[in-house]
Amino acid sequence: MNTNKASAIIIGVLFIAATTFYMIGQFIHGPITASSDYLEHVYPDQQTVIAGVLIELIGILAIPLIAVYFYPVLRKYSQVMSLGYLVFRSLEALLLLVVSIYSLSLIHISKGFLGLTGANAMSYLEIGASVQAVSYWTFLLSVGIVFPLTALMLNAVLYQSRLVPRFISVWGLLAAMLLLMGTVVDVFGLLSGISRSALEVILTIPIAANEIVLALWLIIKGFCPADESAGGAGRG
Repeated sequence: MNTNKASAIIIGVLFIAATTFYMIGQFIHGPITASSDYLEHVYPDQQTVIAGVLIELIGILAIPLIAVYFYPVLRKYSQVMSLGYLVFRSLEALLLLVVSIYSLSLIHISKGFLGLTGANAMSYLEIGASVQAVSYWTFLLSVGIVFPLTALMLNAVLYQSRLVPRFISVWGLLAAMLLLMGTVVDVFGLLSGISRSALEVILTIPIAANEIVLALWLIIKGFCPADESAGGAGRG
C-alpha cells in the first residue's frame, strides 16, 4: 500500500471516528447535562456524564489529527490553505474541549446545589446558567463558525487539486457556506420564524452527509491520480 493510499484511509477513518465518537458521547451525557433540571441529575448520574464526556473526547482528539494527516497532501497545492486548515481544525477541537470541560464542571455545581433551597439554591442556578451559556456560545463558535471555515479551506484545495471528484468538493463548499451563513443569520435573530431544532437539521445535514461521502471515498478509492503528478508544490 502506497503512502497516499494509507493516508487517505487514515483520514477517512478519522473523519468517521470524529463524528461517531462525538455523537455517541453527546447521546450519553446530553440528556442529563442539557436537561431543564440538570442540576438535580448531573451529580447523581456523574458516572454517566463522565463516561459520555470521555467518549466525546475521543472524537475531539480525531479532529486535529485529520488535519495533521491531510497537511502533507494538501501542502503540495497550497501551503497557506493547508496550514490554515491545520490551525483552524486545532482551534475547533480546542473550543470543543472547553465545552467538554464545562460539562464536567456541572458535576461540582450539581453537588453543591442538591439539598439547598431559597437564595442558596438560586446562586447555584445562576452559576449553572452562566456555565451553560458559555458552553453554548463556545460550541456555536466551534461548530457554526470555525468548522465551516475549515471545510471551505479543505474543499477549496480539493477542488483545485482534484484529489477527489469535484462533485464532492463543490458539495462541501456549498454545504460549508450554508452552515456559516445560517449560523450568522441565526445569531442576529433573522430567522425567528424557524425553530432552532429545525434550523440545526437544515444547516448540518448537508455538511455531515458530505463528510461521510468524503470519508467513504477516501477509504474505498483513496486520492485521485492527480495527486501523483502535482506540479504546484508549495503554491499558496
